Amino acid sequence: MIKKLLMLCLLLFAVALYGEEAAITLPDWAVELRKEHPRLLLNRDQLPEIRDYAATGGRGEFERLQKYLDKPFNMDELELYPGRISFNAKGKAVLAPGVNTGDNAVRNPGMKEAAAAAMIYLITEDNADLARALDYLRHANRFLRYCLDVDMAVDYHTDNIINFMCAYDWLYNHLSDEERVSIGKNIAEYVKEMQPDGRLKVFKTTGDIDTGFYGTYSLKFPAGIVLYGSGVDEELTLKFLNEGYKIATEAMQFRDEVAQDGGLLVAATPTYSFGAYPLATHLFFLANRSALNRDISMDYRHLQNFVNWFLWSTIPDGAGGFYHYGAGDVVHRTNRFALDMIYGHFAQIVNFYRDTLPDAALRAEALLAELPDNLRKFHQWHPFMPLLLTKFDPELKPSTTIAELTASDTAFHFPRFGLTFMRSGYTPDSTFALFRAGAESDQHQHYDENSFIIYRKGFLAMDTGNRDMAQHHTHYYAQTVAHNSMLIDYPGEPMPPYWKTWPESQSAKYEDEQIRYNDGGQFHRRSGKCLHFETSPEFTWVTGDATECYIPQKCRLAQREFVFIPPELFVVYDRVESTKPELRKRWLIHTQNEPTAEDGGWFSARNGGGELRWLTVLPHDAPKELIGGPGRQFYTAGRNFPLPDGDNAFAKPNFLGAWRQEVSDAGELRSEFLHVLQATDPQTAFPQVKELNIAEQSGVELTLDNGVVYRLLFNRTGIGGRIIKEENGVEKLNKEIKE
Repeated sequence: MIKKLLMLCLLLFAVALYGEEAAITLPDWAVELRKEHPRLLLNRDQLPEIRDYAATGGRGEFERLQKYLDKPFNMDELELYPGRISFNAKGKAVLAPGVNTGDNAVRNPGMKEAAAAAMIYLITEDNADLARALDYLRHANRFLRYCLDVDMAVDYHTDNIINFMCAYDWLYNHLSDEERVSIGKNIAEYVKEMQPDGRLKVFKTTGDIDTGFYGTYSLKFPAGIVLYGSGVDEELTLKFLNEGYKIATEAMQFRDEVAQDGGLLVAATPTYSFGAYPLATHLFFLANRSALNRDISMDYRHLQNFVNWFLWSTIPDGAGGFYHYGAGDVVHRTNRFALDMIYGHFAQIVNFYRDTLPDAALRAEALLAELPDNLRKFHQWHPFMPLLLTKFDPELKPSTTIAELTASDTAFHFPRFGLTFMRSGYTPDSTFALFRAGAESDQHQHYDENSFIIYRKGFLAMDTGNRDMAQHHTHYYAQTVAHNSMLIDYPGEPMPPYWKTWPESQSAKYEDEQIRYNDGGQFHRRSGKCLHFETSPEFTWVTGDATECYIPQKCRLAQREFVFIPPELFVVYDRVESTKPELRKRWLIHTQNEPTAEDGGWFSARNGGGELRWLTVLPHDAPKELIGGPGRQFYTAGRNFPLPDGDNAFAKPNFLGAWRQEVSDAGELRSEFLHVLQATDPQTAFPQVKELNIAEQSGVELTLDNGVVYRLLFNRTGIGGRIIKEENGVEKLNKEIKE
C-alpha cells in the first residue's frame, strides 16, 4: 500500500512539475530505482560478492585490471594527436580524414582508466586508490568538457562515455556537491546534444533498436540512472529515464523477434553479431540488476540461444579459429572472424544463466573450453567488466563438448534473415553450405535471394567482391551478379540502390556521372519467401521464391529448389519465367580459381584442399561462358568494377572470387535449370548422372560409387517434388516434398 501511494505521489509530482503537454511521467519501475550510489552496473549490496570474487575466481582479472593502470598516463593536460584535429575561424573542430571522434583526436581521454580505477577502489577501499580514481575522473571530465566545447563526439560506440558514467556513479559519494553537479551537467549536456537533434554532429551514430544499439539512444537510460536525484536538470533526467528505458526495452524486444528460437542477434552478418552488438544486452541486463534489483535475463531470450547462432554461422578451421560464410556486408579477404570479443560474450551468458538456465550456460562453457589461448581473454571496451561476472569460473571444465552438442545437427533455418545453414558435421573436413531465401530484414544484406555458398576444405561456391571504398561496393559487391543466384536481363534497368561506404563530402572522389545499369539482378531485398524447409539425416530440402525480388517488367517466376545430400552432393533446380522470351536468363556459379571442363561434361574448380564439380543437366545444350581473370574479376554490365588496389588485391590468398560461369537459356519464356554439384576431395569420383523426365516432373538419378542411388524429382508446376534413396536395390527412403 505504501509503495502504491508513493508511486501515485511521484506521478502527480511529475505531471505538476512538467505540465500535461510535456507528458513526462515516471515509468512504473521508477519507484524501484535505488536512491543511493553506486547503482550503475553494480550496487552496494553486490560489492561483497564482487570483492570476494576479486580475491578468488576473479583474482587473475583483478590483477590484470591493476596492471591496466600501471602504464604511464599524463593527467596534466589533454594530448592531441598531431595533425588529427584543427580549428576553423569560428573555433569549430575540423577533424582530419579518417578521424571521426574525440578518442581518435585526443591521446589520453582517461574515461576507461577512470572506470578501472573506480572499480579497484570499490574492491580495495584503499584511500590511495580513491585518490587515484578521483584524479582520473577529473581528467576524463576535462576531456568530456573539451569535446562539448568544440562540438565533437567523445566516441562512436559509446564505450568511453559509458565508462565515464560508471566512474562518476561509483565515486559519487566521494565528490563534493559542486563536483557532483558540474560533472553531472556535463553528462546531461553531452547525452542531450548527442541525440539526432543535438548540436554534436561530428561523428555519431543513433544506434536504433534494429542495429547494435550502441549509439546515442542507448545513452539515455544509464544517464538517467546516474543523474537521478543529483540536482542536475530534473526534467531532462526524468526524460532520459523514461525514454531511455522505453527504447532499450524496444531494442530487447526487437532482438527477441529476430532471434526467435535460433539466437541470431540482430544482424545476419556475424561480424556484427559477434562484435559489439551483444554489449547493449549485457549492459541493459546489468543495469536493471544493479539499479532496479531486477533480474530480467529470463524475460528476453535472444542470448539464451546465442551459442546456437555461433555454431551454425561459423566454420572451424582446425587451428582454433573460425571462418564466416562471407554473406552480407563482410570483408572477404580472409573470411575469418577477429573474435576478440567472443570470450567476453559467452562469459556473460554463463554469468546470466548458470543458476536459471543451466543448459544455456553449459553450451557457452563448452564453446569457451575449445577456444585457443589467444582468444581466451576479455576485450577492453569496459576494462572492469570481468569483475562483475561473479558466476563465471574461467577454470571450470564443462561436462560436454562442442562435438557432442553438434553430433546430430544437419541443418537450421533462421527465418528473419532467410538463412538456411546445412552441414555434414562441425569439423574442418566437413561440408558446409548456406542457402538464402525469405529475408524479412535487409540490414547489411545484399540482393542475393536464392543464392548459395558451399565450403569444403576451402570456399568453393562463393559470395564475391569486397566491402571497400569504391564503386565496386555499390555496383558489384552487393548486386545479384556477385552471388550464386539467377539473372534475368532487362535492357536499361536502373541500378538498385545500396548504401555507400564513403561520406557525402568524399562523393566526388568515388563517384562519377556515368549511368550504371542493373546486370539482370534483383531490385528488392525483402520480397523473397522461403516456401519449404525440411531436414533429416538423409537430406535437407529448401525452396526459395525470389519472384518479387525482380522488377515485374521482366520476371513472372523465380523459384529455386536446393537439396543437400550429405556428405557432399547438392542438386539445384530453378523454375524461371520472364515476361518476354528474349529476356535472357543466366544461372551463376562463382569460384576463386578458374574452372576447367572435364571429360564427363562437368566443370571443376579447386580452392584450398577441396574441389567443386558441377554438371548442367538443364537446359539442354545450354550456352556457357566463363568470366574472370585479370581485369575481369568483377565484370558486370559491360565493365569491370575493381577494388581500390586493382589486381594487386589478389597478390595474397583471399576469398574475393575471380571467376564465374554463366549458364544461359535458349530464349524461352519459361526455362528450367537443373544442376548437380559435388563438394569433395579431388580424388573422389563424380556420381553417375542420368536425367529423369516423368510426367510433370524433371529430375536426376545419381548413382554413387558405393552403389547407393538417389532419385530427385522436381515439380515443373508448383513447388517441391520427391526424393528416393535405394541401397542394393532396396528402397530406404521415399519422401514427397510439398508446400
